[in-house]
Amino acid sequence: MIRELESLKRESFENYKKEEVKEMTNVRKNKMIVTKNQKEEKEMIDMEERKELMEYIEKQLWDEGFNEDGDLLVNLENVTDLDTEEIIKIVESVGLECELADDGDYYWVSLPENFKEAHKQRVEELEEEIDFEKQGYMTDAEMCEFLDAYFSANEEEFEENGILFLDTSLWNGFITSQIIRCVEYFGYDCEYLGQYENLNDDSHYGMFIIRK
Repeated sequence: MIRELESLKRESFENYKKEEVKEMTNVRKNKMIVTKNQKEEKEMIDMEERKELMEYIEKQLWDEGFNEDGDLLVNLENVTDLDTEEIIKIVESVGLECELADDGDYYWVSLPENFKEAHKQRVEELEEEIDFEKQGYMTDAEMCEFLDAYFSANEEEFEENGILFLDTSLWNGFITSQIIRCVEYFGYDCEYLGQYENLNDDSHYGMFIIRK
């Protein structure tokens, strides 16, 4: 009888140990699954943040463009939660240079050094090639390229005064609505000062005012 009881105790204890080991194994598995899911979720969030960051920078490059020195100052406040090291690494991964500006929310995004001189020469050539006073009808793309060069050539005046005049009175032809539309594409306000009728008696014929 005593042997039977001892045998039963051993069997019960062994069964308990097996169940305990099984339970601990299940807990570990569940923890691993949770950890894996959390890791995958974080990776997805990071990928989305990287994508949003580059889309924003690409938009700034398209809207503002590099200055004549091949640099662009970008404000990343409220754009991303990525830290400085990650931001610089992501920008540099697409072949550009990046460094933190004096203000912690601003970054300099730049062309590589070996491209800067060629870029500066091209900007100077475009400014020399374009006669701002004598133009003609253009496509929207050509008008945007013209305006981009015009803004660059008059950047200091535009920054200082907040307004810029565009005189098209000597052009072979222009479309008022197109100029206004293309200026607004750059994020500025544009107003035609001339008349839409009585063109022969219009002292402001061909004159546009552009405001920031």
